[in-house]
Amino acid sequence: KGHIKNSLLIDWKKSERFAKKAKALDASKTVYVYCAAGVRSKAASEWLRSNGFSRVYELDGGMNKWKEENKPVQQ
Repeated sequence: KGHIKNSLLIDWKKSERFAKKAKALDASKTVYVYCAAGVRSKAASEWLRSNGFSRVYELDGGMNKWKEENKPVQQ
């Protein structure tokens, strides 16, 4: 139902695929994580931190809040 421009979709619910794609990212760079409300992104962020990512930020309120604040969404 939309995403933030230039974001990369990595589905947390598909754990093996998530791990593979996440490990391909540069752990030294900042990573912003979001989902619809913030529950899955919290779990994904914790996984990233425990796997060497030191600069991980979660979108407070997820996409639901983002949309409520009329911020841009790509379809």
